[in-house]
Amino acid sequence: MASWKGRISMNMRELRFLFTNETAGSQGIRNFINNNYSELKLLNPRFPFLVRDGDNVESSILASYDFGKEYRIVVENRTEEDVERALKKLTLLGEEQEKDPGYTMTDLDVVQKYPDDPSNPVLYDSVGGRVVNVGHGPPENWT
Repeated sequence: MASWKGRISMNMRELRFLFTNETAGSQGIRNFINNNYSELKLLNPRFPFLVRDGDNVESSILASYDFGKEYRIVVENRTEEDVERALKKLTLLGEEQEKDPGYTMTDLDVVQKYPDDPSNPVLYDSVGGRVVNVGHGPPENWT
């Protein structure tokens, strides 16, 4: 699991995957979404990942940052690995972007990193990327 994937929610405001559902040129982005969406959502549970398919759409990833900045990388006719590299580039680009000082997360995004042993939960904070000691397990409203 790449550490940059857990930083998506810290570096962007929104991420859109655009593609057509039937063309061969969109196969790489479709494969990436099918194989990686669950992990991305687990690491960034409250982050808006928008998956949009449509007719005559050029396969691309569109990242939105603070102050209305958006960057797009076209991934038409690219492999799943190319799509992952493009997403990593957009994520790391977000670290260089100016952040809105008025924007703060109101909720701490916490996910259980190793759910195999519920008696000893190890929790991962996808906002700050640090391990959180919760004492007696997850909160009561854990979903």
